[in-house]
Amino acid sequence: VAPLHGFDLQSPPEFDETLYQGHAAAEYTLFDGGARAARIRGSEALADAASSGLALARDAVIADATSAYMAA
Repeated sequence: VAPLHGFDLQSPPEFDETLYQGHAAAEYTLFDGGARAARIRGSEALADAASSGLALARDAVIADATSAYMAA
């Protein structure tokens, strides 16, 4: 590497012809106005509703089986 004040145009320095390039990028949303939290709460509510539906179906099967047993 030659400094600019010592650069001679008649005998330029040899340069490496190999070129390396790279790029990396990352994104992260710092503030979304509460949209992420709202989606999480909505998903949790759907999971709770599914659990309640499962419990209701289980109780209905138990009631039906009990009624059938008592009627026999």
